[in-house]
Amino acid sequence: MMNITRSIRLFQKLLFSTRDHFFNKTLNNRYKIGLLGVNLLELS
Repeated sequence: MMNITRSIRLFQKLLFSTRDHFFNKTLNNRYKIGLLGVNLLELS
């Protein structure tokens, strides 16, 4: 019984870490795109 709950917790941890990693990646890309847009606006 203990092993099952442990594996479930590990699985959840893995799931959350990959989701957070993906979210941070997309957030960083949006931030870079936003910075690029601001730079283009300042140049024009």
